[in-house]
Amino acid sequence: MTKVLVLCPTFDHCDTLSASIASVQTQSFKEWEMAVIDDGAPDRTFEILSAISAEDQRVKAYRHPKGDRHGESYRDPVIRASNAEFVCHLSDDDLWTPNHLASMVASLEQADWVNQAPLRLLPGRSADWRPVNHGTPQGREAARRRIGLSAGINYVGYRRDTYLRLPEGWTCAPKDAGSTDMFMWSKFFHYPELTVASSAETTAIKLPSRIAPRANLTPIERLAALTPWLARLAEPTLALRLRLKASVGARMARIFAIHDPNASSIEEAFVAAGLVVVDAMAKPRPAVNGAPMILPLTDTQRQQAWLA
Repeated sequence: MTKVLVLCPTFDHCDTLSASIASVQTQSFKEWEMAVIDDGAPDRTFEILSAISAEDQRVKAYRHPKGDRHGESYRDPVIRASNAEFVCHLSDDDLWTPNHLASMVASLEQADWVNQAPLRLLPGRSADWRPVNHGTPQGREAARRRIGLSAGINYVGYRRDTYLRLPEGWTCAPKDAGSTDMFMWSKFFHYPELTVASSAETTAIKLPSRIAPRANLTPIERLAALTPWLARLAEPTLALRLRLKASVGARMARIFAIHDPNASSIEEAFVAAGLVVVDAMAKPRPAVNGAPMILPLTDTQRQQAWLA
């Protein structure tokens, strides 16, 4: 039985797809299978996937015509047909550091649904980091109501048997429902027995493709932007160094507003949000069902949180 099913939806990022898959193939955790779900992508995408699958049979391609929104409904039958214990996701133009699956599996051994802290590399040298303890009562309610605290599919994993217990799995969200990912997570958080593990760790790197000036890049230009980061993934402290330099202020403002907007001090605000601030070099670990989540912050990041 395969331990982890990795779902990778793809539409218009055929060239970066090879880099994203390469970051899965270099994982320290080896018990995975990967389903690349083609949502009406160009023929070149299938040519790339056929070549990769011929070399690595763990990578399988599922070809479809263009579906609604991001083709979310194509994901459900793949999950149901798998015998994997856990499900993780990868965007077709993002990267995993080599210990990503090992970290996610460690969290999934303790919970039904897990999240890491998204790390987004912005144009230039800036980055933002989005730690959140989704296991608090307020964090759960925000997820049920589809209030975005986290970001993207790279940083979420779940147990397949929990997914199968839900009344409904992946579907295309109505256009007025906001993020299709949050639409799916809301279904999990309506499951009353859901156990949640959250960690401030980040083991994936996201270069947001729909913000200026990246929104207008050609596929080859996207690959050129991604390739240097692919080459650096083996650096043991890469994710740590990126996290230490990232901004946290904007996301802290939203987290504090949801948990206790009337907190009289930054210390009270952190406690209300289920966070325990520690030295920036401390190693994050999963917090289950709203237990205090370790949040390693630099002095600059503490100041950003205070301002938030």
